[in-house]
Amino acid sequence: MTNEKLAAQEPSKSTATVNRILLVEDNSDTSEAVSSLLSAHGFDVITATNGGQAQAAFMLKKPDFVITDVMLPGETGFEICERFKKVDDRVPVLIWTAIRLLDAKKLAARVGADGYLTKPVEPHLLLDTINRIADRNWLKHQAKTIEDKSSDS
Repeated sequence: MTNEKLAAQEPSKSTATVNRILLVEDNSDTSEAVSSLLSAHGFDVITATNGGQAQAAFMLKKPDFVITDVMLPGETGFEICERFKKVDDRVPVLIWTAIRLLDAKKLAARVGADGYLTKPVEPHLLLDTINRIADRNWLKHQAKTIEDKSSDS
C-alpha cells in the first residue's frame, strides 16, 4: 500500500468525534503508512511499538481510539486491549492483525475489543471501521448515561 493510495480514500462520515488515535504496531513500514493515512484524514496519530509505550501513551495522551496489532514484542494486543478496557472502557479498541482464526476473533471479543480487522485491509475499510466503531461506542455510552440518569430519578 502506498501512502498516496492510502490518502486518496474517503471514509464515511461519523457522528462520534475521534481526534486522537493510538496506533500500536511494531512494523515501522506499516505504522508509517497507516499513520499517513490517518493523518491525511485529520486524525492526530500517536504511535507505539510495544505494550509499555502503548500504556504510557494511553495514560498521558488520552486517545479517543486505539488500533493495535496482536503480535507485539513483550505482550499481545489482546493483553493491551484488556488492560485499556479496565482503565477506560469508553475508548474503543480495534484489533488489527494478520491472524484470521475464529479463536482469535473470539478472544478479541472476550477481552473487550470493539472490532477486529485482518491485514491487509483496504484503506476505506479501515477508515469506515473506525467511524462505525466510534459511532456504536458513542451510542452505547449515551444510552448507558441516559439509563443511569433515569435510574437515579
